Amino acid sequence: MEEFYIRNEGDEEARGPFTMDQLSSLADAGQVNRETFYYDINEEKWIPVGDNEALLTTLFPEKKKLRIKPKENIQSLNAKDQETKPITVHEMLAAAEGRTPETSGKRDPRVLGAKAAFIGMNAAAVILGLSALGFLLPRLGIILSLDFGVMLGNPFLLLGLLDLFLCVGLGLQVSALFPLVRFRAMAGAGFLLVLMTVQGDPLLGLLFALAGLALFFNTLLLRILPVIIASTVGILASLTAALMMIF
Repeated sequence: MEEFYIRNEGDEEARGPFTMDQLSSLADAGQVNRETFYYDINEEKWIPVGDNEALLTTLFPEKKKLRIKPKENIQSLNAKDQETKPITVHEMLAAAEGRTPETSGKRDPRVLGAKAAFIGMNAAAVILGLSALGFLLPRLGIILSLDFGVMLGNPFLLLGLLDLFLCVGLGLQVSALFPLVRFRAMAGAGFLLVLMTVQGDPLLGLLFALAGLALFFNTLLLRILPVIIASTVGILASLTAALMMIF
């Protein structure tokens, strides 16, 4: 049986899986419309429901005029009528997200991976923002002087500007910057560790290395717990390094 994952414009998480019957119920309840996106496994991308004629016809069939027949009283052969509680739309959504006793622990790994990637991207933006703050604030006088010759000759200032650019990009959810972020993370970690150690400040070099490693893993990991650990280490290391550079 075909299953569907859906999301609306602006949603951070996908919902599902839903069967076709459940998807029809969501459409009847106003939870699904022509602009709702569904994930096409064959094309590996999100497609609006309105672009799929077959799916659109199934979810939004043409309404036909129906005649109301007189109610017929049919005596049940059972001694007792079995009462079945109807399933609401909210219960279907909770089941798809693993928030019911029956589905607890059975959440779709693709949904969890998307959530982990979202956390990692935002944590990486915070790490880069703290790093930019630490590099740029002590050199604010150089920036305000607009002496580009001096600015280009200051590697820490240039690194701070790069971190600021990457921070803004990740804050805008531009995942295409991930390769550049990974290069910045590993090259910066190695370079700054060696440089700070040579200059007699190995603790600051170690903090740069920890922040760089955490930044690198935040762009790769797709499990929530490892992402949270890497994010915590990276933010604390980057914050401590920034405070040491500023004060």
